[in-house]
Parts: sequence; C-alpha cells; structure tokens
Amino acid sequence: MLFRSLKPLPRPSPLIEIWDSHGIRIQDVTIRKTPAWAIHPKNCEDVKIRGVSLLNNLRAINTDGIDIDSSRNVIVSDCHIEAGDDCIVLKTTNRGETRQPTENVTVTNCVLVSAASALKLGTESFADFRHCAFSNCVIRESRTGIALLAKDGGAMEDVRFSNIEITTQPKWGQ
Repeated sequence: MLFRSLKPLPRPSPLIEIWDSHGIRIQDVTIRKTPAWAIHPKNCEDVKIRGVSLLNNLRAINTDGIDIDSSRNVIVSDCHIEAGDDCIVLKTTNRGETRQPTENVTVTNCVLVSAASALKLGTESFADFRHCAFSNCVIRESRTGIALLAKDGGAMEDVRFSNIEITTQPKWGQ
C-alpha cells in the first residue's frame, strides 16, 4: 500500500474578523461551535462586546472566544465563553504591518470555561499591552486561569486583575 504525504488542512479564518475599524458593537448574540477564533477585532478602536455567549467545543483546538489584537479602547462585559482554546486573549500580532499596542482594555462580569487559558495576554506579543483591567470574572474548570506571555518583544504595563474567582482543572477532559 502506498501512503502519500498528507498536508495539514488550512486553518479556518475567524468567524467574525474586523480590521481597521472604529465604533464596533457586538451585543446580545449567541455563537456556537466555531471552527476557529470566534471574534477578532484587529487594529480597531472603540469596541464594545457585551452580552455575548460563545459556546465552542471544549475539545477543539484554535477555538478562541475573543481575540483583541492591536486595538484600543475595548470593553468586553457580561459574556459567557466556553472555548477549546483561550476564552479572551489580547494579542499584538506581526503580519507585516506596523506593530500597534493593545491598550485601554476592560474585561468585566464574564463567566469563562477554557481547555487552555481563560484570560491571556500574549502569546503573540510583538507590541505592548497597556492599561488593561480584568475584574469581576468567574473562571471555571479551566486548565489555566490567567496567562501572561510577553515573549516576542512587547512589554506589559498597568495590567490589573481584581475580584477574579478561579477554579482550574489541570488535566482538562480526563
């Protein structure tokens, strides 16, 4: 029997991806079983995400909830997110354009369940993270509650966590 080399399938695009925009509102919707990241504002300003339920397969890879990328003045509140990867992650990616910080981000009143990290800054950290506040969140049955990963040259400044309730499950799914 002849075996051919199998190429990996291409990674799906985010379900909702918004670039270079201002005044974004995503409110009171339920999103289920996305094949990749659910919501990805990139280089955006004045973003409000409120009352969103994201219910992804907890065993599916790359099914992040909300990926806030190189954006400013962002509020995420009153959301329920279940993700096979990270629930809410701040990034500063490097896709050839000018690297911009992620700054003035508020995350509050969210319930998060993650097979990876519930709240995360980085892995993609090519620019700075500034003035980010996370409060009044409940993190349940997650492998990691909070992850801070500044490994690509960016710095973290004025990042605050308060009133966060965390229960972890180190060997998720076993």
